[in-house]
Amino acid sequence: MISLSDSQKIGMGLTGFGVFFLLFGMILFFDKALLAIGNILFVSGLSFVIGLERTFRFFFQRHKAKATSFFLGGIFVVLTGWPIIGVILEIYGFFLLFRGFFPVAVGFIRRIPVLGSLLSLPGIRALVDKIEEKLDSSGNVIPKRSTGTALNLGARQQRRGRLPFSSCNELQKKVVADPIITRTGV
Repeated sequence: MISLSDSQKIGMGLTGFGVFFLLFGMILFFDKALLAIGNILFVSGLSFVIGLERTFRFFFQRHKAKATSFFLGGIFVVLTGWPIIGVILEIYGFFLLFRGFFPVAVGFIRRIPVLGSLLSLPGIRALVDKIEEKLDSSGNVIPKRSTGTALNLGARQQRRGRLPFSSCNELQKKVVADPIITRTGV
């Protein structure tokens, strides 16, 4: 179990209440006051959970400037009294900020018993696979997880520097020549 400090526990509560107020404000036809309270609680809760310095570093990285400006600009627009436009800006900025986290979250949800089986349904699976293969925040394509075959194992070890390139090529030739190795994952 993960141990949390007192400030992190407070931050989790603030973030949870922030999400609740944001959703409740949207349900009540974009109520300005609830959305403003939700925004303030969410951002302050995030800073309690990961710390002020890490929050500042997260939001103000050079490659996340566009996402941060949309997210914080949306909060400002909500606070000034234009809730629908502000929420649209916030949602866009949120997806830009956390797009590198979505494939990790989908992979985690796939391991949960009931939700994993729901994500494996035919129509939903295609959508989830697209989300999992999206670009991470640095612009690199996230490769799909391998199934553990000998070919993939050799490629992974070669990328980690544990296997010389020539050995990886020899392993690939063995796998192609012997289908038993591929099925057993040796």
